[in-house]
Amino acid sequence: MYHFIDDLTFNFIIIELDRSSDTADSIPRIKKLNLSAATLLGYDEKELIDKPLDIICTPEKWQTTLARLTDGISCKSFEGELVTKASKRILVLISLSVLPGQNPKKTDIVLLIQDISNRKTLDKIQLMMHRAVEQSASAVLITDKNGLIEYINPKFTELTGYTSEELLGQNPKIMQSGNTPLEHYQSMWQSLVSSGEWCGEIKNQKKNGDDYWVYECVSAIKNNQDEVTHFLALEEDITERKRLEHRFRQAVESAPYAIVMVNESGTIEMVNSQTEAFFGYSRHEIIGQPVEVLVPERFRSAHIGYRQAYLAAPVSRSMGVGRDLYGLRKDGTEFPVEIGLSLIDNNEETIVLSSIVDITQRKEAESALRESEERFRQMAEMTGEWLWEQDPRGYYIYSSIAVNQILGFGQDEVIGKHYTEFLTPQDQAEQQVYAPSHQPFYALTNHYRHKDGHPVLTESTGLPIFNSEGKLLKWRGVDRDITVRKHFQDALIESEKRTRLIIESSLSAIVIMDSYGLITDWNHFNNSSAVSQCPPSGITTFPTHWHWSFIKSTD
Repeated sequence: MYHFIDDLTFNFIIIELDRSSDTADSIPRIKKLNLSAATLLGYDEKELIDKPLDIICTPEKWQTTLARLTDGISCKSFEGELVTKASKRILVLISLSVLPGQNPKKTDIVLLIQDISNRKTLDKIQLMMHRAVEQSASAVLITDKNGLIEYINPKFTELTGYTSEELLGQNPKIMQSGNTPLEHYQSMWQSLVSSGEWCGEIKNQKKNGDDYWVYECVSAIKNNQDEVTHFLALEEDITERKRLEHRFRQAVESAPYAIVMVNESGTIEMVNSQTEAFFGYSRHEIIGQPVEVLVPERFRSAHIGYRQAYLAAPVSRSMGVGRDLYGLRKDGTEFPVEIGLSLIDNNEETIVLSSIVDITQRKEAESALRESEERFRQMAEMTGEWLWEQDPRGYYIYSSIAVNQILGFGQDEVIGKHYTEFLTPQDQAEQQVYAPSHQPFYALTNHYRHKDGHPVLTESTGLPIFNSEGKLLKWRGVDRDITVRKHFQDALIESEKRTRLIIESSLSAIVIMDSYGLITDWNHFNNSSAVSQCPPSGITTFPTHWHWSFIKSTD
């Protein structure tokens, strides 16, 4: 009976509804099912014969399903949920058809079962995708195969100012800025035709006329016959990034030093005009070349190792600290450089930004300064004068060899010591209350202690050395030993005092004249106002006797 359903490919189940009982316990029983239905439910056909229908229905949906069945309305369809032998739930669409019969209390009903699980899943996915596109942070545009716009999402409207009503049926050319070369669009379409996708940066124009930049990816959408039906474009607004890139390039281009941008493989990606001026290359000659093309041959192999080590632990710093660095020009000449390294992380790879300063003039100035200082020190040492340098706190950072002749100390015994350590206790006490004014000093008398303990007098001259900002860098000065000279000066003063005492103590008038006959001194027996600077003929009052003595000068 009912063998007509056996060979049908649709899922058929025939149930018997017993209406002889009005109780709720009257459950329809499975009377017949075809192979297709049995396979869908995971059973053998015979396993379900004469079994209650609720064996394949979920508890949650059973009462609804039973109510539909007892209505007995033919061709009425409803959604239900069945459960397989493996306890897997499947969504189905059930269509009812009541079969004619002789027994009014028993009704046979044919159930046409359609598995709509996949369709429901697709509907759910479709809804989810629609919401994702509608809420996407990227602008989305869909055109037909001829390029006419069929859909834009809210973000696209926010970005461009155009509404769906204004763009549907339009060609995206309506948003072209006019600043993008025709070749760019031709390349885009060639890529779409050959590979089905294109990604790149493009400059478009908003509804209000403002230009904006987007990073756009366009993909071809194909049907089951591999025919293009639509094009999908995803756009990310990069206007701000392009603005910052422009400012960055302007800053790089206007820098007073060479800037070279190098990728992880050591390939030059960008240079500025100063790089061209320093090295003699044009941009197109060195972009794409290894950075070692700018390094002298003898340093290249080592430079590769330094570069790889730096990339392993990158940090912004100066390059080659403690080493002399050189750049190589296109003409083969070398020049001294200083190099600073900075990092740019673009989330894809590490970019190294090298700032290169030509220090040729500074090196020449330093060399000239060293030569000048060396000449000065040689001259100072030949004269026997002690040349020294002190840091701003008064600690010796340089001492000429003459310190050994003057104080008995070696150069290494002086360097690193404070100058007050070599002064006498009296001078040390005076220095404690001395407030340095950073002013030069001249012919300052210092009282030092010789290494063997005897005092040494020097005449000291010092100059403060400042940097370009006015900060004190060091003191530079010279000390001259005046111990012997001071001894003779003191002896001469003492001799003059004794001579004056003798002259004043004399009971005779004494007049002293120079070689020109001019009176230069006399004692108290003469009238000073009348005698001063007068020749003997000008004296009106003469002593009774003259005693002449001649003193011969050493000059």
